Amino acid sequence: MSHKLFRQQNCFGQKNCFGQQNHFRQRGNALIISIFILVVIGMMASGLTRIRWSNHDSHVRTLNGTQAWLYAQSASEEMLTKLYPLGSQSIDSDQCVASFTSSFSDSRCPIISSSCETLAELEGVKYYKVSSRAQCGQGLFLVERQHELWLKGE
Repeated sequence: MSHKLFRQQNCFGQKNCFGQQNHFRQRGNALIISIFILVVIGMMASGLTRIRWSNHDSHVRTLNGTQAWLYAQSASEEMLTKLYPLGSQSIDSDQCVASFTSSFSDSRCPIISSSCETLAELEGVKYYKVSSRAQCGQGLFLVERQHELWLKGE
């Protein structure tokens, strides 16, 4: 009996006495592999998070840009209603002023400038330019858009 105990103790680091590999030796490899997998998954998660934030920033800028363009367009159209009053067949050139205040301004998206100018008069026909600029957003997401209309009056 003492011979069997001695033989089992000699088999500790190699194949044990029953012909199977010892599991103590494999635990280190499993630990290294699991740490490697955790590091790789962590790096992938970090990269995907950065991509997600980048997409978010792009979406916010697009949204602010669209909103600023619509505010600028609204201010230009408001000037058109002053130039072409309801029921009138021709342009009211007295309403074309260097700067006007639009009623569409908002605290989040102010209209920076709105103007109307007479460009030229050729063969009795006047040409006008109406332009408006609006800003939306703040800080890193600040976006500005300009809208212009060119008119031909009589």
